[in-house]
Amino acid sequence: MVSVSNQNINFAIEEYKAVRTEVDNLQKQSYLMESAVLLGFASVFVFTSNKNITGGFYWWCLFAVTIVGLLRKTDMSKRVEHLGKYILKLEEALYINSDLGWEKYIKNNGLKNHSTKIFWFTINAVALVMAIYKSIYS
Repeated sequence: MVSVSNQNINFAIEEYKAVRTEVDNLQKQSYLMESAVLLGFASVFVFTSNKNITGGFYWWCLFAVTIVGLLRKTDMSKRVEHLGKYILKLEEALYINSDLGWEKYIKNNGLKNHSTKIFWFTINAVALVMAIYKSIYS
């Protein structure tokens, strides 16, 4: 294993704090984006249901926005995954022969969050179905 000096430990702690802050910011952006997509979804639904609007133009636009949101969320998730792998390396260097460390805990216990995938799949599927339905039956 790698020998870790006090200076290296101090640097690793500061680096860990910075990476942790970046992960937290990405998570906040993710929640904000999901909220904005839900607001857009509700707005299109209300706008198109109260007026005699033909065609599915607004639903197709919403579908495009949800696809872009999904791509952005995927990019953010990959970034968090890479940061998590880096934090795991820091934890392994700092906690030699120990099970301490959040990333090590996640790795050992296989914790996965599927609710975000379900959210994006559902929102995209509903927007697509509504766009097709409105295009055919309006």
